[in-house]
Amino acid sequence: MNGRIVHNCAECEKQIEQIIDRACSSNERTHFLQHIENCPRCMGKYQREQSFKVFLKNKIPTKTISPMILSNIRNVIRGER
Repeated sequence: MNGRIVHNCAECEKQIEQIIDRACSSNERTHFLQHIENCPRCMGKYQREQSFKVFLKNKIPTKTISPMILSNIRNVIRGER
């Protein structure tokens, strides 16, 4: 996340996705959370983005790959047949 620390709304908006995905340091997350605690606009945007991610996760069906297919894929990657 490039070590950016949130000091204003513009920086906050740039970091929302990384914060939600936990692709940031604990220090960056702390500063982000401090900002949104005092900024209703950014808190709302953060909550909407987080809700949308949960919505998508629940709507996209998950598929499981059979162990045999997975084994075959691994063998092909290793150059085995």
